[in-house]
Amino acid sequence: MEEIDLRQIFKIFLEKKIFIIIITMIFILGGLAYSYIYSKYIFKQEIPKYQSSTTLILSKATGVTTTTNETIIDSNTGEAINLGDIQLNKNLINTYSELIKSKKVLRQVIDKLGLTDTNEAAISQGISVAPVANTEIMKLTVSSTDPELSEKVANAIPPVFGKEIARIYNINNVYVIDKAEVPTSPYNLKTNDTNYIRNGAIGGAAGLVLSMMIVMLLF
Repeated sequence: MEEIDLRQIFKIFLEKKIFIIIITMIFILGGLAYSYIYSKYIFKQEIPKYQSSTTLILSKATGVTTTTNETIIDSNTGEAINLGDIQLNKNLINTYSELIKSKKVLRQVIDKLGLTDTNEAAISQGISVAPVANTEIMKLTVSSTDPELSEKVANAIPPVFGKEIARIYNINNVYVIDKAEVPTSPYNLKTNDTNYIRNGAIGGAAGLVLSMMIVMLLF
């Protein structure tokens, strides 16, 4: 059984240094080419999309509330608010999320905004509803390729949605905290941070390792 020491391995690499350099250079050029192609073509082909969000709170109260050690009092009605109602509102958030994206609601939004060139399915795909942890607040976000459309849809949904809640559950417990605003920049396109040096270095390292492995296998 033959033994190969480090000096022999180093000598082999020196004898094949031209081959190793050529493979390494090819991979460096490959990394640079990828950076150029990504920057020139792939990055520019991505369609910019805009997000606009509004926050809603689910609450039985109709006015400012005050609290005591035992109860929560509605300042408008003077009635005690059942803490069970608060927990119920939290549990209803998932149901409300689906109702917001229902055809019943979105058809009214489309009619209200006069969106004749779109449909419920297209708008629904751009809608996301997420509860804020441990609260009765949910965040409604609308995404589209038109920043103004995102803002209009996000602000048009809450009143329509509130009317449907009143019709279905016979309660008025949906209130807008923050209205949506027109987004100024797309959320899906980050700045083109293509790093030529990094990609070239990665390619060079891969080429170096591969060429050394090929030399060792051939030996």
